Amino acid sequence: MNRTYHQTLNRKSRRQNDGNKDDMLHEMSIGGMLFSPLVVLVPLAFILATATRLCLYYLGLRRYIWKEAWFDVAVFVCYLAAIVYLFGD
Repeated sequence: MNRTYHQTLNRKSRRQNDGNKDDMLHEMSIGGMLFSPLVVLVPLAFILATATRLCLYYLGLRRYIWKEAWFDVAVFVCYLAAIVYLFGD
């Protein structure tokens, strides 16, 4: 029996997805109103990014960063991605 690469790939992906729970983030209900889970996750990432910024400042490492604003945005995005990955359902 000759299988093509795509048939084999489709079988593997179907096998991996069978039985897996839904890995999406779901909205939260607070007082009957629905909120995005990012309402909680974004401030958490912001706090971590701010703590990192302060640590770099007090250690004197901030002067080695070429574009500080872009660095701050990149750190925030990395923290947000890590938090969504870790706390995702």
